[in-house]
Order: sequence, then structure tokens, then C-alpha cells
Amino acid sequence: SRAVWDLLRARPEDRPADVALGPKASANVQAVRRWDCAVPPALLAALQSAFAVSSPFWEETNYAERGYFSFWYDVRQPPSNTVEMLAAHLLPLTGCGDRIVGCEWWVHTRSDGRSIGHQMHFDTEEATLAAGRLCHPSVSSVTYLSGTGGGDPTVVFDQRPKDDTALSACVSHPLEGSVLFFPGDRLHCVCPAPPPEHRKRPRGPPTPVPLLRSTDQPQRVTL
Repeated sequence: SRAVWDLLRARPEDRPADVALGPKASANVQAVRRWDCAVPPALLAALQSAFAVSSPFWEETNYAERGYFSFWYDVRQPPSNTVEMLAAHLLPLTGCGDRIVGCEWWVHTRSDGRSIGHQMHFDTEEATLAAGRLCHPSVSSVTYLSGTGGGDPTVVFDQRPKDDTALSACVSHPLEGSVLFFPGDRLHCVCPAPPPEHRKRPRGPPTPVPLLRSTDQPQRVTL
């Protein structure tokens, strides 16, 4: 809607408090919450290294051509990699950690100012969906590995699969080390951020721009 786009285009100082921020954020799993500085510095640095554009992760997983894929972490087991360490660290913040048996996680990289975002969707369990049943996670989350409050924002609507439409939306702009939580049955997406006002098109013939550069940093890890 136009109201959502107006909110996305607003200057940071003009934006309303669109998500509840920690430590004021509650443990209510039905609320949209974001905890800033939620990832310890050492773990954040390890994640940024693991998912840097120059990391072998992208080539070894065939990220550019494979389509969507994910990994599973059984929380009853000790963490075996940095993302599982992150999941174990974030469990107490979910508000339902005692009921969570596992975490499905995946990673997306988005180039600042040159992204098309991510389409609207509901988080679902694909195996049960194929069997004709709709199953959502208890809680969904987004961990931002980079960002200074700009970049492509995550938009969470109050619409569930049984609802005809959404009445409200919460917007979370990428901020390094912050984590967004929201109910797992809510419609959400990533919207392309408008280009910075100071960035102007050069005159003359167009020049090719690489989609990924070795200096680009991924913006988010999604669990």
C-alpha cells in the first residue's frame, strides 16, 4: 500500500517507532520485536566472516543458481557451527524457547542500493505443506549482519493465511547485530530501499555495475 511505501521512504528521524525495541521489547511471541545489539561482538564477527561475499559458502552451496534452500538445527544437540551458536544464543529471547525443538535457517545476501528485495510470503514447513497441511514456525526471526539503519527493510504485516487483508505493518531497517522476531504465521517481505538522496546518476552512456563485489557485506541471516 502507499502507506507502507511512505514509511519506507521516510527519513530515519521522521520514522515512527515501528517495532518494539529491546530491552523494552517484551517476550510476547505474538508481538513484532527487535533487539538491537543482540549478537555478541565475537559471534557477530565470526558470522560476518562466514557469510562475507568472498566466503566459499556461496559457491559451495551454489547459492546463485540453486533456488531456495535451508538447513536444520536440532536444539537438543550442541552447536556445531556459528549459526547454530547464534540460534542457541537467541532462544531465550524468543519467548518460547522451552517449546522449540529445532531451527530451520537460511542465508540471503543483498547488495546495498541494488536489490529487488524479497517477495511476500509466509514461513511454512514444506514437507507438511506437500501433504496438504499448513504448519508455521512458532516464531520467525531475522538477524542483520550489517546495516546502519538504511538498506532494504523487512516488512511484517498483521495478516495471517486465514485473513483477507492486512490492517497494519511493522518495518525493520537493517542494523548491524540486531535481531527481529515476529509470529511465524505472519505475511512478510523485504522491500527495496530507495536510493540515497545524494546518489545521482552520472551523465553519459550507462556503465555496467557488478551485482556482487568482494567488498559487499551480506545484510542478514534468517532463522
